[in-house]
Order: sequence, then C-alpha cells, then structure tokens
Amino acid sequence: MDFSYPLSPDPDEAQSPVVGWHHDSVEAKIFPPHRHRRAQLMHVTSGIVVVEVENGRWVVPPVRALWIPAGITHSARYPRGVAMRHLYLEMSTFEQEMPAHCALLQLDGLTKELIKAVAEQPWEAGLSGPGARLIAVLIDRLAQSARSDLYLPTGQDRRVRRVMDALMQDPSDQRSLREIAKNASASERTLARLFKDDTGLTFGDWRQQLRLHLAIERLASGDSIAQVAFDLGYGSPSSFTTMFRKALGVPPARYIKGASADGLA
Repeated sequence: MDFSYPLSPDPDEAQSPVVGWHHDSVEAKIFPPHRHRRAQLMHVTSGIVVVEVENGRWVVPPVRALWIPAGITHSARYPRGVAMRHLYLEMSTFEQEMPAHCALLQLDGLTKELIKAVAEQPWEAGLSGPGARLIAVLIDRLAQSARSDLYLPTGQDRRVRRVMDALMQDPSDQRSLREIAKNASASERTLARLFKDDTGLTFGDWRQQLRLHLAIERLASGDSIAQVAFDLGYGSPSSFTTMFRKALGVPPARYIKGASADGLA
C-alpha cells in the first residue's frame, strides 16, 4: 500500500488487531501534527525520522523503532529519504503492556523480521491462523524490548525556552550556565533549578542531548564527522567521537550506517 497522509484506508478502522505499511521515500518529507486511535510503531531501517510530541522531540535512527501510544499527537519529518515500516496496534486486544509514553525501542534480529513480516501481510491476515500467531509473537517481543534514550525534552518555562531556543540556533555556544543566565532574566542557581524541574535533565546534560540529536540528523544527511564536530562546538573530531561513543555505545559512522545488529540493536 502507498503511505500518504491522511492515511487511506484508515488503520484505526481495520478489523485485524495489527496492520501495517512498508514505506520508502526518496526525498525529504514533513507530516503535520496528527494522532491515531491505535498505538503506532515506527520502525526505521535506513535514514532517520524526527518526531515531535507536545513536550519534546525524538530522533529515530536506523534499526530503532519509536513506540507512540494511542492518542498521542505527533508530527514527523524526514531530513532525507528513508525506508521504514509502520504498524498500528489495537492494544486492548492483548494482555501485554507497552509504555504509556513514547519510547524508543532497541530491536533484535528476530523482532525486526517479525515487524517486516507483519507490515507486509494483508490486513485481514491477522484475524486468524498463521497471521494471528505471528502477531502474538511480535507483541511478546516488543513488550520485552530494551529502551533507548534519544528524547530531547522542551521546557515550558519562558526562561528555559529562551535558553533552549538560543542553543538550537547556535549549538556551538560554549558559554557556561552562569554566562548564559545573564541573558535569561534569571540567576545561575535559579536557571539550573528550572532546567532540572522542567526537563528532568541538568543544563549540561540537556545541551549534550541537543548536540547528539543535531549530530545524528547531520550525519544521516551526509555531512562529515569533522564538519559536524566543529559546527557543534567540539575542538576536534576525536572529542566529538568520544562523546558520541560514550552516549550511544558506538562511533558515529557505525551508528548511522547500522552496520552491526549486535552493536545497534
């Protein structure tokens, strides 16, 4: 089936408890804010997808899958072409519990193959027989999947947002929180508390998470590691690679290419 927005036929109205699409796009795209009555699983096999929700944004890189619970308003954009699979799940049908909030799932080889098979089967196949059994195994695997953390919360306090907006415009800004606080109508101590209360992260952790998000987008769009490193304020590609490896367990090139399921899944 072709994948376009709004979806037709509508997966929310399907009889099978799980239905899906296999979707490839050779160009960048933007999907406006929307939501589904069913939960959605967005599995990226190449390229990346940036998903924005009410209080933050997710970067979904290759061989990961974003779990979006039913009723969550979200938008999506592809900075370049992607290959991905979408599943829409009527979770009231199943006993297994999935996260109540968006979550980035790490997928092993079996789970990826199950997603592929379910996304490509006819919608009515999941009503009974082998199709239904395939779905049952998939739900078990998803419920057991480990979580990744590529979420960037957006603050609600105007002073926090002012700082966030400035750093998004210039992620290479190396100023300390004390220096930044001078332009945020707050003391360093107040701003540090506001960041933690508003996002659950310290200022330093939030800035690193922002740089990680932007790095993944840039690298997936074909920019060199050296250029990304310097543009994000790192003194050398090696210092950037060290940060990236510490955060995600593998160096940038390997992460983006998804070269090893053992390292990335």
